[in-house]
Amino acid sequence: MGYTIDISYDLFLQNADNDIKSEIIDIATINGCSSCYEDYEMSGNVKNARHHGVFTITFEDTEHDMCSKFISQIKSRRHIHIESVYDNSPKCKLLYASSYYLRTMEATEAKKYREGEETRELTFTEADLTIAKHFRSKKKRSYTI
Repeated sequence: MGYTIDISYDLFLQNADNDIKSEIIDIATINGCSSCYEDYEMSGNVKNARHHGVFTITFEDTEHDMCSKFISQIKSRRHIHIESVYDNSPKCKLLYASSYYLRTMEATEAKKYREGEETRELTFTEADLTIAKHFRSKKKRSYTI
């Protein structure tokens, strides 16, 4: 099936809405995505309103290198957030989920994702690892002299 990436951006950035949309679409097409569509998310209350545009971008199984390149290019952009990355194999496998995505998903599934963090990469294929390498937490700095 392939790899799917969900990306969000704030709709209320001044004059950046069309620039961000075109930038995401350009990067996705240059890297050979198989499909790309946009949706909107309006949620929250008056104090914590969330108005975001959400892009869902899909890459074929064989294009995992291009998917990895796309992720590295998107991560370097300001105001664009990667919400989730998953493998659409016969059984859907979540490779990465942002903290916001984990808060909005079902509590039992989010708990499973958090608990399996240390052993998750053991089940990844080589292609999954090329994509997941962008989301590994960096080693903490040593404070010893």
